[in-house]
Amino acid sequence: MSLPFWSAEKFELYDGLALVCNGFNISYSELNLKVHNYTKFLSDYNLENQLAFLPMQSDVDSVVRYLACLRESIIPLLLSPELEKGLLKNLRNIYEPALVFGPDGIHDVTIYDYPVSQSLLPKNLALLLSTSGSTGSSKLVKLSHQNLQANAKSISEYLYIQPDEKAFCSLPLSYSYGISVLNSHLNSGACVHLSSLNPLSEGYYDKLMAESITSISGVPFFYQMLFRTGFFKKDIPSLKVMTQAGGKLSDKLTVKFNEYALQHQINFYVMYGQTEATARISYVPPEALSQKIGSVGIAIPDGNLSLSGNGELIYSGPNVMLGYAQDRVELQSPDRNLGRLYTGDIGKQDEDGYFYITGRVKRFIKIAGARLGLDEIESALEDAFNLGFLVAGEDEKLLIFIEDAQLDILDVTNFLQSKYSINRTFVKVKIVKEILRKSNGKKDYSLYRDKSE
Repeated sequence: MSLPFWSAEKFELYDGLALVCNGFNISYSELNLKVHNYTKFLSDYNLENQLAFLPMQSDVDSVVRYLACLRESIIPLLLSPELEKGLLKNLRNIYEPALVFGPDGIHDVTIYDYPVSQSLLPKNLALLLSTSGSTGSSKLVKLSHQNLQANAKSISEYLYIQPDEKAFCSLPLSYSYGISVLNSHLNSGACVHLSSLNPLSEGYYDKLMAESITSISGVPFFYQMLFRTGFFKKDIPSLKVMTQAGGKLSDKLTVKFNEYALQHQINFYVMYGQTEATARISYVPPEALSQKIGSVGIAIPDGNLSLSGNGELIYSGPNVMLGYAQDRVELQSPDRNLGRLYTGDIGKQDEDGYFYITGRVKRFIKIAGARLGLDEIESALEDAFNLGFLVAGEDEKLLIFIEDAQLDILDVTNFLQSKYSINRTFVKVKIVKEILRKSNGKKDYSLYRDKSE
C-alpha cells in the first residue's frame, strides 16, 4: 500500500505549496511541521483510539487538527462549525467523546473523562462522517484508514492530479466531497486553496484568476450559481479541471458546461458518490460526456459497479465503509459491509457499460450538496408544530405538506433554515385538508409530488 496521504513520510516527498488560506501560503514542509508539533501536543493526553469531535472550518488549523488525529490514531467525527448547539449536545450525549476541539484557537480543547470515553475504539477505525451533516443526525458512517487512502488514491488517479495543480475548495470540509478534495490533492502533492467564496461572492472570479486556480469543484447548486453569474462569458486561462458531484446536475446545464469545457480545453468530470463509499463511486470520463449526458459513468479505479435483481446499484471496492453507528456501542461493531455497498439507488446500464440512476430506494434527497433524511425532517416538524406533516421531494426541492392547519408558512421555512440550514428557495409548502394514507394507516408518499406543476 502506498504511503498514506496524512503521513510525514508522504509530505516529505513534496516541496511545493500544500495550502493557501486567508492570504497565507503553507508549504508541505511547513504543514508537516505544524502537524508534527500538534501531534506532540495531543500525545500528552493519551487519546489513541479514542473519539474526538472536530468542527471543520475552511482554515489551516482545522486541517492541522484533522491530519494530527489521523497520525495519532485519534478518531475524529467531522462536524459542521454551524451545527446548532442543541444538535451538538445531543450528539455529545449519545457518543460521549474523549476530546472536543473548540473554536478559540488551535489549542482550545476539552478533555472528558467519562468511563466510556476512555474505552478504546477499533484500531482500523479512522474517521466518522454524518449521514446528513446539517441535521446533526446521530447515524454516522464509519471509515477505515484503508477507505481514506484507497479513495484518495483512486480520485488522484482518474483526475490525473499533479503536484503543480491548485484546487479551489469552497466545499465544507465536514462534507465527504469537500474532505475528498483535500485528501486527494494532499495525496498527489498538489495545493488546495481553502475559501468561503462562491460564485455569488464579490471578487470570486478575480480570485480564481489571481491565484491561477487549475480546478474547481461543486454540487449542482454551485454550477447553477456559475451559470447565473456569467461564467460562460469568463476566460480563466489557468482552469483545467471542473468536477461535479453531490447530486444530479440537470441535463441542460451538463450540456452547457460540457460545451464550455470543450471550447476552453477543460476536463469536466461528472461524478457520483456516497459518504458510505468515502466519497466517490463513479465518474464520466470527459471525452465520453458528450455521448453520455445524464450518466453517472463507470466505476472509479479499483472499484466495481453492478445491478441487483431489482435494479439497485451495487458498488464494491476498498473505499466502502465499515458500517453505520447510531450509538457508542455500534462504534465497536466489526466491518459489516466487507467492501460491498447497496447504494439505495435504482439504475440501469447501457451497452457501453455506463450506468444511469433512474430512482431512489430510500427517502433521502440532496439540497446544495447536503444529504437530508426526509423522515427525520418530517418528525422534527411534527414535534415543533404539533401538526400533521408529510415531507417529500427530490434533489434541490423539498416539498412540505401540512394537514388542515392555520399556520404561517414563513414559520415553517424559518424553522428549516435555523435547524437544518435549508434555504427557503429550495422549499415549497402547501396546506392540505388531509394527508392521504394507505389502508394500513401509513402516509402514502407516492401520491405527493409538486402540486404546482
